[in-house]
Amino acid sequence: MRIAGACVVMLLALYGLHRAMAAMEEKGWIYYRRRRGGSGAMSSAALEVQKMLEPGAAHVLQVREEKLATQPDGEDPH
Repeated sequence: MRIAGACVVMLLALYGLHRAMAAMEEKGWIYYRRRRGGSGAMSSAALEVQKMLEPGAAHVLQVREEKLATQPDGEDPH
């Protein structure tokens, strides 16, 4: 009986934590369930390698960085 009560208390605490984190995400304080938009670091790393191997590809990385810098927060660049 004690174990069942402890499990119920633990589940209620986890649910409360989940709701608190969801409320903080709604206010824009944290990213909890939804991730901030972006294409990821792997594509940027691949462009850096391509820039070393093929100097003509440097403009692609520069345009991408400028595009990300001018994007307003909360807007997906793609």
